[in-house]
Amino acid sequence: GIGEYRPQLVTRKRRSGGRGPRGGVRWMPAIRPVNELDLNRVSLDPNHQVAGLRVILQKELRNSDISQLGRIVLPKKESEAYLPILTSKDGRSLRMHDLLNAQLWTFKYRYWPNNKSRMYVLENTGDYVRTHNLRVGDFIMIYKDDDKNRFGHPS
Repeated sequence: GIGEYRPQLVTRKRRSGGRGPRGGVRWMPAIRPVNELDLNRVSLDPNHQVAGLRVILQKELRNSDISQLGRIVLPKKESEAYLPILTSKDGRSLRMHDLLNAQLWTFKYRYWPNNKSRMYVLENTGDYVRTHNLRVGDFIMIYKDDDKNRFGHPS
């Protein structure tokens, strides 16, 4: 059968001048773009490993990602390089461990045909977005556990 891919998932928030969420201050430190990394900070470089985890994808959320539609559009280059190959636009389930609260999330990973190309999306993300009170400008990062590759047979 088809194995199950379980990358790690974490939500990081950035500070935004005057655009903070209703009712409070965001608690996570600001994140710099990949081209502005500081060696004294946790790296967002996809080739950098920290405690067996490697960032394979990061995404700054936009309005469409936090809407009621419950889907997050993923970067094409990283999706094709690091996430499972999709042979059908119907996609597959991806189970991801949330590093902030140890919850296991199940998303639908699929693509839409887009002019002779593909647009990759995670669906069923509404509860995840609400749980973390995500807003435009927040980041999500998907890590891969290189020590415990989660490909395997279904239980």
